[in-house]
Amino acid sequence: DPKSQTEDLGDNAMKASEYGIKNLKYILENLNNWVDKEDPDYSYRTSIYNGVIMQYLTYLMHVYGNVGGIYLNEKHVGDKVEAVMSVPAEKQKAAVKFLLDQISSMDWIDNKELMKEISLMGSPADLLRNEVMKAVIASPNKVELSALKAEKNAYTVTDCLEDVYQYVWKPTLSGEKLSENQIKMQNLFVKYVGIGAGIKIGKEAKTKSLSGEGFIGIPDFLRGSSPIAHSSFCSCRPDASKHVENVSLNPVAGYEPSSATYFIARPQDGLYYGYLLKIRNILKGKINHPDKNTRLHYQLLLHNLDNSLKL
Repeated sequence: DPKSQTEDLGDNAMKASEYGIKNLKYILENLNNWVDKEDPDYSYRTSIYNGVIMQYLTYLMHVYGNVGGIYLNEKHVGDKVEAVMSVPAEKQKAAVKFLLDQISSMDWIDNKELMKEISLMGSPADLLRNEVMKAVIASPNKVELSALKAEKNAYTVTDCLEDVYQYVWKPTLSGEKLSENQIKMQNLFVKYVGIGAGIKIGKEAKTKSLSGEGFIGIPDFLRGSSPIAHSSFCSCRPDASKHVENVSLNPVAGYEPSSATYFIARPQDGLYYGYLLKIRNILKGKINHPDKNTRLHYQLLLHNLDNSLKL
């Protein structure tokens, strides 16, 4: 239930998170100037930097809770309120787009002036991009039950993955030169759609299926940076309570994970496989793109897909 999330008091998670993210960007842009003399060993700035990333993930989870979300209302005989209501399709669609917009514009997290002083690190943005894309590609596993409970205009499993596909592959379909971030997004799309189909793509080690994924993962280096480590930000994962230590969860507060009875999720591997075939067919017509980086990206993807699908 996206109405029952920690730190989430508004009725529009996308708008609220947009405001919050603007504040986080402002903090990173000014942190060095604000605490320079008071933080000679950079320990405070390191803590704040990690805190900004954790808060950013919290905002993203507030949005992600709307994808496949189901409003749960306490109902007694005679009450007019519906006990169960699917989050409207347009809101779920907006949440998916918000998350994809964030994946494509995370470079602000890699604040060079701050990162060069506080510790040895690579690219937090790339790490987060990987985790959020994995969660977005796994969204159909969350959407199915919500679509089943919708009385009309359901946001279906097919709608969800098609929205992600259209966003990620739009520049390819339009014949555009790809940016570095667009290349990263397409690589991640193929990687996790491959996992969803149970197929190893390229050098990626074969991992477990996407079944059961309903949360945005927390990078290992951030675990322990807050009292509850924010391993789960809402009850959108069936075993969310197992990933939060030293926190009392209860249904009155609204954060107790709820479970659906008499529901067996349908396998989605065929859906994911179909998108691998679709991408492969598109790439065949794009391998001679005039831009060198775009062309090599397409050629490598097609090579990996051909080897993996053995078609």
